[in-house]
Amino acid sequence: MQQNQPKLISLIVPCLNEEDNVENIYNEICKVWNKQVAGYDFELIFVDDNSTDSTFSVLERLAKADSRVTALRLSRTFGHQKAIFCGMIHSTGDAAVQLD
Repeated sequence: MQQNQPKLISLIVPCLNEEDNVENIYNEICKVWNKQVAGYDFELIFVDDNSTDSTFSVLERLAKADSRVTALRLSRTFGHQKAIFCGMIHSTGDAAVQLD
């Protein structure tokens, strides 16, 4: 990493049946980050724990519109902790932060 390049923070968000909430958390993170966090970039990793609603469709749309967003979907419901672990495995940042 070059010294003048901002550090990357990986934000990991586990999701289960959150179709009404994931776009809101995305918008709030972007709003706060753009106003208050200088010198750091972020990647936002949503891990869908095999939701039965349209959570993953919303996540796919967000990922398609914003290259900072990664949408992952587990093949079955593994639980909250495994979803977080999956996000950590896929993170590429200098640090990883779990958001619930």
